[in-house]
Amino acid sequence: MAVAIFGTNPHGYRGHMPLLYEVLIWQFGAGLLILLKLLAFACLSMLTFKRPTRRIYLPLLSSAEFTIVFLAMLWVQGRLVDDTYQFDHLAAFPFLLVTLLIVEVLFMRFLLSTYGIAGLQEETDAANGQQAPAPLSNPPTGPRLIEIGDRRIRVDNLRYIASEEHYLRVVTKQETIVQRAKLGDVIDQLHDSDGVRPHRSWWVCRHACPRLTRDGARGTIHLPDFDLSDLPTIPVARSRLQQVQDWFDFHMDW
Repeated sequence: MAVAIFGTNPHGYRGHMPLLYEVLIWQFGAGLLILLKLLAFACLSMLTFKRPTRRIYLPLLSSAEFTIVFLAMLWVQGRLVDDTYQFDHLAAFPFLLVTLLIVEVLFMRFLLSTYGIAGLQEETDAANGQQAPAPLSNPPTGPRLIEIGDRRIRVDNLRYIASEEHYLRVVTKQETIVQRAKLGDVIDQLHDSDGVRPHRSWWVCRHACPRLTRDGARGTIHLPDFDLSDLPTIPVARSRLQQVQDWFDFHMDW
């Protein structure tokens, strides 16, 4: 990123300070921004480790970090440029901030969600002592299927599953199925990205477009795409609230 900024020369440093200083000032800015982000994430992790808190949106955090970096670079450049240097930094600030936020959103939405999940899953499996499955020579094509009782159901057709004593009420895009089965056995066939289990009796698919509502230490899940008068609000167990919040932040916010 620092190399790209150096090449475009957005602040017009070229010709007003030695080339080495021009290279180093952008390295300083990029390094300071990364350091502030790491410190912010570390502080937020400590604050939310034992108790759930309200979410802090990444663009607000990034805006505060960028403002600090911007002011720090103004202080540094004032000691490096010559007397003929002139630039309207106040007018450039909104453009640079919006550019940073766009790049950050694209990174989170496409690069991290595409390439980061597999690596995160491998690290989690290694920490739990699980060996990653060997890649298939001929990976299966077509929609994934799971077995519920004597039925085979496409994962992308699922909407939610509710446990009712010894039976499961499975709601799909086309129909509602009642089968004798255990919810845990069904969830074992699913990926973490397929949905979330907010309560021991419920599993909600991400294709249902769920929405999490929090009121202090309480949480509920709503399914706005369902026009069903008999559909109850899906509860979130207090012991699972932070886990459910993390799942929504990772899989549903972008």
